[in-house]
Amino acid sequence: MRRRLVISYLLLMVLVLMALETPLAATLATRETDRVRADRLADATRFASLAGPALRGGTPGPIDNELRSYDELYGIGAAVVDRDRRTVVASASWRAAPGTGAALDTALSGQQASGPESVWPWVDGPIVVAVPINDGGEVLGAVVTATPADAVRRSVTTWWLLLAGLGLLAVLACVLTAFGLAGWVLRPVTELDAVTHEIAEGDRGARVQHRLGPPELRRLATSFNHMADVVSDVMDRQRAFVAHASHQLRNPLTALRLRVEELGPSLTDPQGRAEHRLALEETDRLALVLDALLTLAR
Repeated sequence: MRRRLVISYLLLMVLVLMALETPLAATLATRETDRVRADRLADATRFASLAGPALRGGTPGPIDNELRSYDELYGIGAAVVDRDRRTVVASASWRAAPGTGAALDTALSGQQASGPESVWPWVDGPIVVAVPINDGGEVLGAVVTATPADAVRRSVTTWWLLLAGLGLLAVLACVLTAFGLAGWVLRPVTELDAVTHEIAEGDRGARVQHRLGPPELRRLATSFNHMADVVSDVMDRQRAFVAHASHQLRNPLTALRLRVEELGPSLTDPQGRAEHRLALEETDRLALVLDALLTLAR
């Protein structure tokens, strides 16, 4: 029973932890991804403000140096493309990654492409962000960046491992608490079982100690002790009655047998002697019954 209680407590704790930690883990992954996405959108927006001359006049201008320095400093590839998706300026490490086409479609339609909402540890690929380049309401092109997501995946994995460690500690604490709680609940039941066995073996003085445990089980132990006292008292009175009655009957029975024996010489006919013999046998049988009652009373 202790094992079943502990398992039920443990399953309940695991379900609660899963209900709490699963959305928390997803929130942490989204938060880490949002932090990187916000930085990349800010960088891409700044590059878009510098990329106008490169698209209008066909000259790189300051955007070329900006993208080169950005790539060397952060290791993030970036490129400027025109409305026809031709690359106008690109950093040295720029490579079109999966998702670049969809991001450019969004940016060339005049909206920002901010990349995936969450980066999961088991999903490969960079975080692709694209920002439109506007000139008087006209979309001239787009700035697109591809950020390696390894750092985000490591950060998310670290947070998840921390959550798993905290969950494991919580489960361990739950196991220890469950064992203590199960012991507290079952201690009166275990003691009641032991005392019942002792009484069945003949120890009528055994009683349950009802100082510990839930109130309901303490009341049960009190009721059991009261019942044991009543049964023991009834048995004592019954034995006393049997012993007293046996002693009270023994003397009259002995006197009766002596008188029956004295009748023997005066009987001359065969039928009378047979009846006399049967009477003696009956008195002997009654004497044996009284001896058995005295033995039982002891």
